[in-house]
Amino acid sequence: EELEIQNFPNLLRDFLSQQLNTNAGGPQPAIFTGHLKIYHSTTATFVSPSDPCGVGHARCEQIKAMPSWFHGPECYDTVFVNTDDTWEGMQAMEVAWIVCFFSLPCTNGVSYPCALIHWFDYVADKLDKLTGMWMVKLSFLVDHTATFLLSTLTPSSVQHI
Repeated sequence: EELEIQNFPNLLRDFLSQQLNTNAGGPQPAIFTGHLKIYHSTTATFVSPSDPCGVGHARCEQIKAMPSWFHGPECYDTVFVNTDDTWEGMQAMEVAWIVCFFSLPCTNGVSYPCALIHWFDYVADKLDKLTGMWMVKLSFLVDHTATFLLSTLTPSSVQHI
């Protein structure tokens, strides 16, 4: 109810099906118990070879998805999501906006960590000539209803920008 996303139950079902690999004849799907625990931030730890600070070039950053930041405006971080391990760099990643983090407790006794994201689309298949950067725009469903294209995934595939 807090998220007010109409297709949220479908996103949860798709996520669980993917996690349990039920389309490949895996075990019966776990059933969501109906009680989400929402988190407004998480910590990302990663290696940054170009940054000499930290032990072994390790960095730790907070990724935020907060409806109110210190009683002020909202703060929703933009992130990279690893989507293709066969490529390197930006070819292996998509850009997304964190809506929230949550744990998804299920009847199989597992509580799955999740991130609800809003995808971005690349404007072109190459870097912008003027800025030298990738240009992106918010992604919407193709049905022309101005409905955001959302997904649920594991936070381990998220990298902070």
